[in-house]
Amino acid sequence: MRKAGRRLIKNLPLMLACAGLLSQPLIGSAEDVKPDDASYNRVEIDDGEYSINGETTTTEDDYDMVYGGGSEENSAGAVDNRIEINGGVINRGVIGGLSTTGAVGGNRIVINGGKVANVSGGVTYFSYDGQTTPGSVLNNSVEIYGGIVGTATGGEVARSYPADLSEVPSSYFEQSPLVSSNRLRIGADGVITGGAIGGAAYNGRVENNVIDIDGGKISGEVIGGWVRNPVDGYYSVEDNVININGAADLIDAYLIGGLVGTGDARVYSPSGNTLNVNATDITARSINGFENINFNIPESARSGSTMLTLTEGTTELGGTFLTISADGASPLTTSDRLNLIRNTDGGINIYSELASSAGVDEDDGSKTVGDVRYAATMEKGATFNYDVDLQLSGDGQSFEAVIGDQHLAIESVAPPDPVPIPILKDPIKVPIESDNDMFEDTKATDIVQVHDVRGFEMFGNIGGGHFKIKTGGGSYIKTNMQTYDFGFARNFRRESSVFTLAPVVEYGYGKYDSHLASGIDGNGNQKYIAGGVVFRSMNNSGFYYETSFRGGQTRTSYSSNHFMRGGERVHTSYNVKSPTMTGHFRLGNKFRIGRNHVLDVYGIYNYARQNSASTDLNLGDHYEFDSVNSHRIRTGYRLTSRISDASQIYTGLAYQYDNSSDSIARCEDVETVSLGQSGSSGMIEIGWVVKPFKNNPWSLDIHTTGWVGMQEGFTAMAKVKRSF
Repeated sequence: MRKAGRRLIKNLPLMLACAGLLSQPLIGSAEDVKPDDASYNRVEIDDGEYSINGETTTTEDDYDMVYGGGSEENSAGAVDNRIEINGGVINRGVIGGLSTTGAVGGNRIVINGGKVANVSGGVTYFSYDGQTTPGSVLNNSVEIYGGIVGTATGGEVARSYPADLSEVPSSYFEQSPLVSSNRLRIGADGVITGGAIGGAAYNGRVENNVIDIDGGKISGEVIGGWVRNPVDGYYSVEDNVININGAADLIDAYLIGGLVGTGDARVYSPSGNTLNVNATDITARSINGFENINFNIPESARSGSTMLTLTEGTTELGGTFLTISADGASPLTTSDRLNLIRNTDGGINIYSELASSAGVDEDDGSKTVGDVRYAATMEKGATFNYDVDLQLSGDGQSFEAVIGDQHLAIESVAPPDPVPIPILKDPIKVPIESDNDMFEDTKATDIVQVHDVRGFEMFGNIGGGHFKIKTGGGSYIKTNMQTYDFGFARNFRRESSVFTLAPVVEYGYGKYDSHLASGIDGNGNQKYIAGGVVFRSMNNSGFYYETSFRGGQTRTSYSSNHFMRGGERVHTSYNVKSPTMTGHFRLGNKFRIGRNHVLDVYGIYNYARQNSASTDLNLGDHYEFDSVNSHRIRTGYRLTSRISDASQIYTGLAYQYDNSSDSIARCEDVETVSLGQSGSSGMIEIGWVVKPFKNNPWSLDIHTTGWVGMQEGFTAMAKVKRSF
């Protein structure tokens, strides 16, 4: 690898995105694209025209240099510039932001097409003068989704030293520049022919830079962080990351986490640098300079799959730390085997020159094989952990993972009270319920004499409220809800009764916060939309009955940061939708008490069913929910009193009993049962009604209810109706 790497580096511009460009004076030409200001510019390049801050220019030439902002003479900062390249040929390079001693940050370059010699998100550059230092290069990005690029760098400090470094005082290097948090991304249609670097500097700190490989093709060295001319004690190459996220062509790529020096003096610097392999069937030349290698197994992996194949030299794994995790939908399970790394040339060496410390680390539960330390479990989604053992194959070419026993992973924030899959208990099981008494007769037992209704009535109910619903064992849900009902009613009068038929559409929306006794809090929202029909029969004697059927869909979202795995909080969320059916039957009798009062004694039975559904958690786990049936019985009375010829007030009391079936959820072969909840509640209500009178066909009903017991809270609702 060393010899091949040296041959390769001689073919790369020493300064990558800018060194070849800036080692000579930058003299503008007709083909240069350079805004006047150093910051906050917007540049767009196409084949045959370009625009700077919205002003378009036509050109028949190739481009020489393209700048987002700044220049080789700019000592101020160069920040927040944007370049978009959709076509054209750029012979020398593209720089997002350029300065000598100012900060360069927040610049972004997006390449969708064209041919670009070199590209760098941000650069600071100047010749050593013994007094000043280059500025920092922070949070710049280069995104290559199409086109062909020579070398690509997220950000870099490029400066010249005198030939004899002894002329430079050590105090100068104490002000070492920082190249940090720059990002380079390549998409499915991007091509990089001459290497890629997350962050680079002649000397100083190169930290936390990231390369995302989502696809495309990269040839050459792919380096997370690089210090080219290090001065002992005043540089670091740490915590840089390379992510392989998708099917990328890396056959001619060398993956390097950290690199120090150039030519014969260069060495790998693994300190804190990480390689994340998030795809299978990836092939590259070699890997070096990584302290951590994380294998995140996708859903497509099967027993016997290979994550990473290497084709050149010997792979040195001694001294590295490996972790294994899996997509929650991954089919991998106990007794499956997975090739993490396979080297088809020089094999794999799991020992280093440092002393071996094989065994189990009691502090974190990790194990070692040779001098490779690894996490002793494979995390799979949010739900499971599996024991895992790593081993070197008999031919020394494959480093394999053997999947062991399965364990539930999630626990609550309040151990030792484990709740394996508590999120499945939290959704509101019964759709948001609107008032069933959507309309009343206008003739039979009304206190106020009104016109005879023989036609249609249009009605609308709008309401809302706040509830605390106790779900048992100290757990509860708080919800704020809104409800809307709209429809029309057709009245059919007979000698002794009135029949009413009413199609209705209803919508409910609620935001909820849930709290489990185990200490897990969550929140989300629920939407319910349905349509149906209501039928009512009212006798002149006061006896009536009412029934309805409605069908629709309930959508529930859930989110929580209160689940623990491996001693750390993890964010867990999901969205689920399920068909919903509701219905009710109401039976009652209205008794006249004197001239101004009517007593309504009633009983109501409500039924709701949410059908079975399935969903995937944000971490990939696939869950199947069984259907849930809910039953509710309410009995009570309402006393209505006349206060004027056109208005009434009413008060009422009721008792309610709720019962719901067990809620069952399954993930793989694990079943979680949330026992159905039963309980009693008491209700008090008060309302005011304006009835149709003489030539006024409108009515208004405003009322509020209060609840105690299993269901605590209040609702307020306004009902409007017009008779025709």
